[in-house]
Amino acid sequence: MFADGKALMQQGDYERACPKLEESYRLDPATGALLALGLCHEGQGKLASAWAELMNVAALASAEHNPEREQAARQRAESLAPRLAFLIVQVQPSVARLPDLAIQHDGVQLRPAAWGAQIPVDPGRHLLRASAKGREPWEAEILIVRPGQRAVVQIPELVPPGPAKPSPSERRPRTTPSPITPVRLAGVALGSAGATSLLFAAGALWRALSQDAAADDNCRPAPCNASAERQRASATEAGRFATIASIGGGALLGTGIVLFVVGRPSPNQTTTVRWAAGLTSHGIELRRDF
Repeated sequence: MFADGKALMQQGDYERACPKLEESYRLDPATGALLALGLCHEGQGKLASAWAELMNVAALASAEHNPEREQAARQRAESLAPRLAFLIVQVQPSVARLPDLAIQHDGVQLRPAAWGAQIPVDPGRHLLRASAKGREPWEAEILIVRPGQRAVVQIPELVPPGPAKPSPSERRPRTTPSPITPVRLAGVALGSAGATSLLFAAGALWRALSQDAAADDNCRPAPCNASAERQRASATEAGRFATIASIGGGALLGTGIVLFVVGRPSPNQTTTVRWAAGLTSHGIELRRDF
């Protein structure tokens, strides 16, 4: 793994080389693998990672009494320092006093000693998250785009949680007013009666016109015979019925329309409706109670 990573790094293929060197160091945490990983991350543009790894190599080499490697790693890290990008997380006192306050940078906990300090970061997107007992968590995404950038982020006041939202089982069903109110039902009944009367009036009018036409036929040649007189009388009676039925039907229909319009339910009105059906001596009875 180490040899493959070194070979790929020499070819300039840092995207494939760095994961191999990282796995090599995980399997065998030697300073040589960590030094190679730091140089690979430098070539990849991850200067903060490279700087941290090179500084770690210097510390390990010092513990191993390897001054040459320590000096080489430290000098390489110092050459990267002017190009590093930094993230500075500021926490005001009122937020710092919150119980169980936790601030995370890319999932890693930031201790209070790191608050306000310059944290080296690689280019790219970084996630900050703050949480505390009894407060709503806060998150922000910070974008680092160039070497030497300094991003300062102020952790805001964490607000208490809002009222708990009711679960679906606890939500009250929305009541919709019934479109059929007693007034509207009366309007429908009157309108239906009026329409029926108008139909009867139309039939009576047609009968009156037919009888009158037949009487005219029986009056040619004059004088009119007895059958024509009977047909005249029948036409007059049918015309009188048609007039009365049309006047009454029109009045009933108009009243029914008015009741249907004015009887619409109000937004806050709810109607309880019960239907009942039964068999009587006259037929089937259907009753609706409000």
